[in-house]
Amino acid sequence: MLDPHPDLTKAVITGLGWLYLILFVMNAFWTWRSYHKDGAVRLPRYFGGTEAPVAAFWAIYAALLLMLSIAHFTNTSDPEHFLVRLPLGFKNAVDRFIANPSVYFAVSVAVFVAVLTGRRWFAKPTSGWIVLNAALLFLAISMTDWDFRQIVGKPDNVPIVGMLFLVGYFTWLYLHRAVENDDRVAAGRPVREAEHNEKVLVWPDLVYTELICMIAISAVLIFWGI
Repeated sequence: MLDPHPDLTKAVITGLGWLYLILFVMNAFWTWRSYHKDGAVRLPRYFGGTEAPVAAFWAIYAALLLMLSIAHFTNTSDPEHFLVRLPLGFKNAVDRFIANPSVYFAVSVAVFVAVLTGRRWFAKPTSGWIVLNAALLFLAISMTDWDFRQIVGKPDNVPIVGMLFLVGYFTWLYLHRAVENDDRVAAGRPVREAEHNEKVLVWPDLVYTELICMIAISAVLIFWGI
């Protein structure tokens, strides 16, 4: 008897393959960026204590994503035995411990405090990129669960999922700018907003421009309506 609610189907596996391929392309560009900006790090003594470019680690990660994408495109014959899927134990643990409203609220507050306390680390571009990759990988693996997929895949919920990523991005951007302004003030320089101030007066500049746009769009709509 066929399962009416399968966790994985051929279409789901292929769709996740495209998601991993997009992640590969993103991290390939990030590897190129890291090669030109991030320099090198010294490896532990166990690995010889030599220096290795940071871009090498991103290149390895990008290669793993490419192999994962190829595996999704080529291994769709038996979805029930597909290895890259959400562990049932992890799902049960989240449902039992994290999904409790009191625990979820406490964990959210703790994470928020940790982000504010360690904002200098979190505000770095590399840190933000790591968090973005972790969130996308978590989303991709969670999509292998039928219940999760039905929730996030509803048309009304898709914008909410997008807004979660936008909230994370603008939170990172705010902290990045805040740390930059702290450094500017400490060095006796004006804040970023004051140095690149392109503000215009609402009257007459902004209102005059809006009036012209309103007349032009109204004329187009009237012509279109006729």
